[in-house]
Amino acid sequence: MQKRFLRLLLVLAIVVSVPGLILAQGGNTANVTQSGSNNEATVTQSGNGNSATIDQGGSDNIATIEQTGDDNKAIQTQNPNVSGEALIVQIGSENEATQEQYGEGHKATISQNGSLNIASQSQNGLTNDASINQIGTTNVASQMQTGEENTAKALQIGGNNVTSQTQFGDRNYAEIHIGCSYNQAIQSQTGVENYAFIGQYYDWDIATQLQIGSYNWAEIKQWKAKNIAQQTQSGDDNLAKLWQLGGDLNSGSQIQTGNENDADIYQNGQLNFALQSQNGNLNYALVTQNGNNNECWQYQTGNGYSSTITQTGDNNVVTITQGS
Repeated sequence: MQKRFLRLLLVLAIVVSVPGLILAQGGNTANVTQSGSNNEATVTQSGNGNSATIDQGGSDNIATIEQTGDDNKAIQTQNPNVSGEALIVQIGSENEATQEQYGEGHKATISQNGSLNIASQSQNGLTNDASINQIGTTNVASQMQTGEENTAKALQIGGNNVTSQTQFGDRNYAEIHIGCSYNQAIQSQTGVENYAFIGQYYDWDIATQLQIGSYNWAEIKQWKAKNIAQQTQSGDDNLAKLWQLGGDLNSGSQIQTGNENDADIYQNGQLNFALQSQNGNLNYALVTQNGNNNECWQYQTGNGYSSTITQTGDNNVVTITQGS
């Protein structure tokens, strides 16, 4: 009995001392590699066919993977990195999650509940914060952050949704909420302290936001189906709001080049189209469409122009050009 106990202690000592250890239990696999100091890794898996891989280099990193179900896959890389936190929680089957942290003080969270979901996060710089929460099937989400103190949040509830968030710079904030299926939302921020929000609460909507500069603010809300919204801001302190609230198949686009411009589109009805372009500074443009199949074209070139358009009814067309 004493010899068997001593042999068991020897086996345990060998297991603990092996770097890059691979453990398999119940058809699940875990591979953990650590170099550096004070790193912590935890893997919890129940089900069959799950795989978890953690690579930590640097110091004071924390990595956690929790998987419940079958054939899920999770990969975390914190190398080289300092004081990073990475968490993956997957419940269901055939979900995939990948996290990469390079730098210092990052926080990344992925939560997936369902099947066939894919999520990826990449962080480079200092103290960036990223979170993805997907509930449903066949959703795809990606986040990439380069810089300092950026925040990206994505929530998808439904199926076959796609989101992408890219941030270059410092203290940018991007958030996406999707509450149905077959939607697409894309956000890209380059600069300092830009804010972007997309909310999609029905099916088959498309929204895109591009911000280049600093202190810009952009918001898109889509409450019905098959709407398209696009916003581009190049400059500083611009404000853009595009709400598609009361119908299907609307299309809106806003382009701002310059500083301190304000553009707003509100669409209620179906098959409405609105385009607003501002090139200059301190311009204001507002479009409200109540009805169906209305068209609006608005162009401002220069500084300090103001224009308001309201369309009520069907099949109306208006064009306004201000400046040269």
